[in-house]
Amino acid sequence: MNQKLLLLFAVMLFSTVSSCKPASVVQDWIPLKAERLHNGSVAMYAIKNRLGEVEVYYKNHILQEAENVLVVQEYTGKTEEYTKRLRLDGTTLNLLSYEVAQDNKEADLSKTTINQVQFTMLTGKKTNQTYLISDFLEDKPKYTRVFIGNFFIESDFLLTLLSAFPFEEQKQGSYKVVRTMSVMDKNEKNHWETKAFSITGSEEILYKKQSIPAYRVSFPAEKTTAWYSKEVPHMLLRAELTSTTIELIDWNEL
Repeated sequence: MNQKLLLLFAVMLFSTVSSCKPASVVQDWIPLKAERLHNGSVAMYAIKNRLGEVEVYYKNHILQEAENVLVVQEYTGKTEEYTKRLRLDGTTLNLLSYEVAQDNKEADLSKTTINQVQFTMLTGKKTNQTYLISDFLEDKPKYTRVFIGNFFIESDFLLTLLSAFPFEEQKQGSYKVVRTMSVMDKNEKNHWETKAFSITGSEEILYKKQSIPAYRVSFPAEKTTAWYSKEVPHMLLRAELTSTTIELIDWNEL
């Protein structure tokens, strides 16, 4: 994978710092509650470095489309913009397809206008029990087919999708996840793993000068801690990764 992609996703360390070893605690797939992903929900997050400086903002959209759920994340950094689109089964929230596209602005000198153009960089598509990853960053596209089974989640979106996890009923869980943006080679195990998590306490997280009761959720293998509101839907309020922090800064409360 070229240097451009490595720089583009440097801030999304949750998907890349984890070990490829299976988690020690593995449970059966605990169904996510699709009805908790509300159509029209929009949330804005800031990704900060260790110094507390904002590196990237991203806006998270949830849309209902026929029998599917579409989760769109729009990233705005200091030098570039890109979009991630995740399509899920509307009942099980199982992964159907994933796309990463970079936004580029092109000037039309004849009309003195600027056109917004998106270039597809990566795609992932589930077919039966396999997942086909297509990398369009090189002159000749690269393809990697991963055998993953029936149910799995895209690693980039696990923190987001756990807002639909029944924390009030289950104190721990684990999911098989696929890492579409892992280094392309012939070893399919570089692309998937199991991520386990558990509730390790309750705290109050400050959001817009209000203290929100939250579950503290730990991901030991990834050295990551996240906080989700106790109120349903369990909104991601904050996450602390190895070198970055994600903070909710605005939400339309849908």
